[in-house]
This record gives sequence, C-alpha cells and structure tokens, in this order.
Amino acid sequence: MKLHRVLPALIACLAMLVFTNTALAKASGGGGSNRFIKVEPALIVNIGDGRGGVAFMQVNAQFKFSEAPEAQAKITHHMPAIRHILIMLLSHQTVDSMKTADGKNKVREEALKQIQALLTEHTTKPLVEGVFFTGFVIQ
Repeated sequence: MKLHRVLPALIACLAMLVFTNTALAKASGGGGSNRFIKVEPALIVNIGDGRGGVAFMQVNAQFKFSEAPEAQAKITHHMPAIRHILIMLLSHQTVDSMKTADGKNKVREEALKQIQALLTEHTTKPLVEGVFFTGFVIQ
C-alpha cells in the first residue's frame, strides 16, 4: 500500500476524531470532579494485517484513577512510561485480533495489569482503576 494513498485517509480520520472529541468534551461540561485522564496524543502504531503487510491503528484511551489526592499528578508524571507500555502492547496485536470486542478487552485488561504494576513499583499504589478505549481506527 502506498503511503500517498493512505495518508489523506488517515488525516481525514484523525480530523474527525479530534472534532468528535472536542464536541464531546464541550457537551459534557468539561469540568467537575472527573476522575478520568486522557492519553494524549492518541496512540498510533503499526500492526500486522495477517498477509505479511502492515496496517495502522490509532487508539484513544482514558484512565479512571483512584481518589487518592496525588493520583492524577503521579499518573501524569509517569505518562511517558505508560505510553511506552501501551505502544508496545498495541504494536504486538494484529488486525484480526483487534476486530472483536473480546480481542480489545484482552488488550485492555493486559494494559491495566501492566500499568498498575508500573505505578505500584514507582508509587507503591496502582492508582489506575480502569483503562477505557474510547476510539479505534484501523486502516
């Protein structure tokens, strides 16, 4: 697949996601005691397409964090390591494994387990209570 053919479609998908996320944030009031933190920017990885080729996958994710007062600051501080965990985990997937809800749930559960292990190692508390995938684009 030629990059000049894929790139315009990928850019269009990204623009739609940004517009949708902005509209949803405005519609939800955008404030309050929200215990969710977005992983920004979205994660974009290459995954196997099952035919020896490569596909692009973009994942939007959010974490639900504990009520501990320092939770959000500590998660933000460790975000580079958390992003690394997510990128490595996602890049080992295939298009077929990510087509099903079961496949996505397995990745979500493994992501939570690995993120909690990292945070427990560095902060003595898991801090993240849930990983939620809020958008998937595979092309």
